[in-house]
Amino acid sequence: MRPTLHFQGQTTAPDVFELNWRRSAAALQAAGVGDGDIVALMMRNSPQAIELMVAARHLGAQWCPVNWHFKTDEVQYILGNSGAKVFIADAALLAGLHGLRTQGVHIWSIRGEHTGTPAWEAARDAAPPIDTPPAPPRGAMFYTSGTTGQPKGIVRRPMTPAQIQAAAAMRLAAYGLAPGARALLSAPWYHSAPNSFALGLAQENATVFIEEKFDAERTLQLISEHALTHAYLVPTMYVRM
Repeated sequence: MRPTLHFQGQTTAPDVFELNWRRSAAALQAAGVGDGDIVALMMRNSPQAIELMVAARHLGAQWCPVNWHFKTDEVQYILGNSGAKVFIADAALLAGLHGLRTQGVHIWSIRGEHTGTPAWEAARDAAPPIDTPPAPPRGAMFYTSGTTGQPKGIVRRPMTPAQIQAAAAMRLAAYGLAPGARALLSAPWYHSAPNSFALGLAQENATVFIEEKFDAERTLQLISEHALTHAYLVPTMYVRM
């Protein structure tokens, strides 16, 4: 997967993106992540979030997007219930998780420093890029909202070649993606639909403008300045515009 990502005035070229996700996959593998394991990611929208999603997918692991609004007890539950082997969180979000217990879980901070927690970027950049064929992908582990009890994680079986092809075709149809797509990703990546949208954009080698959060005026500005062709927006976002 070789998209072009624009974020906070910086561009991640396709070669750099591929190198980063392949190094990330190698670093995750060195931490014991393999087929069927869980990689919990508590991150705002960023190129690094997409890199890690692609890396986990390559290993046959499930990436588990954690709602960045969650408090310590909620994150604690997700880590324990999912059986996550790795937890990677934005440093700014990790700073708010006072008293989080991570025994048995490899933990890294990303996009900033957090006292006492190793930086993911250092582990990634020290790893040689993985060159093994991809494992059958499993997809993301999303959690239900827990309206009828505790939230429940969705365990996925490895996909067959036919299922991989069907899923890719479904994403193309659902999001209207096409070669040369220039897209906006501003909806929270931890939700299932924006997460699937991001994966589809990576698979189609699209040009993606990533925003940490939605802003109506900023959205209109980006559409106008960069001739964007695709975006994932929900009704409330349209109303605000």
